[in-house]
Amino acid sequence: MLITKSIRAAIEQVESDLMKDISIISLEYASELIGFDITQYHGVHWQNETQIIIGLNLKKPDTNENTFYHEILHAYLEKEEYAYITYNRENITGLNDDINDSQISKLAFYLGSSIQHPAVYKMMQNKFKVNMAEYFDTCVSQKIDRFYKKGSENSIFQQQQDIIDGFEYHYYDDYHKNKILEIFKDVSFDAYESCINIVMRINKKCSVFTSNGSKIAAQMLLARVKNYGEINKLGKLNRIWDAIIIN
Repeated sequence: MLITKSIRAAIEQVESDLMKDISIISLEYASELIGFDITQYHGVHWQNETQIIIGLNLKKPDTNENTFYHEILHAYLEKEEYAYITYNRENITGLNDDINDSQISKLAFYLGSSIQHPAVYKMMQNKFKVNMAEYFDTCVSQKIDRFYKKGSENSIFQQQQDIIDGFEYHYYDDYHKNKILEIFKDVSFDAYESCINIVMRINKKCSVFTSNGSKIAAQMLLARVKNYGEINKLGKLNRIWDAIIIN
């Protein structure tokens, strides 16, 4: 990856603000470390006590700078105690033969990312002056691929993940929001309606741009996803969501 002057300045600022070193790796290597495939994503991040690891799609270098800013802002939000999602598989005893850690980790990753994204998008524009119309172009392209290239998971289980992913669409600019929501509506109308309903409820209840509001939103979104599985008779697979912990 080419480290531009802007990225170098951002690295220095973040390392000073958060007092952690930054390490940049490929998504291929990141996938190996976290246990599930994220090579079609633009980026990922996680951190420990001393380091922030940023995974970037080095096959799409034109996305790297904005994605770097995006992932760094997740780290800022975690410091500010926005909703941070972890899991405890002991909460789903009895499913040990059917569920592996990578499946639960993926769900925690989806929920945590989606809940923080409204604040991330706002900060990308305000803090790093990112052209968000161009950025949302890349987001929508990725989301379209996601809708039409689903794997072999149970369809209701996939729709639950669509509801989580759909939450963040409401915080795109109007053009890109409407474009991706129309596709969501066509692909999975029931999940689309459920998502629309819970976003309206969340926005009436709290502001997702505050740390406390993000936690309330995460709780409400998780409850909606569980309820969707119950209504659609997902069965014991629905219990996987009991492992999710909102911090």
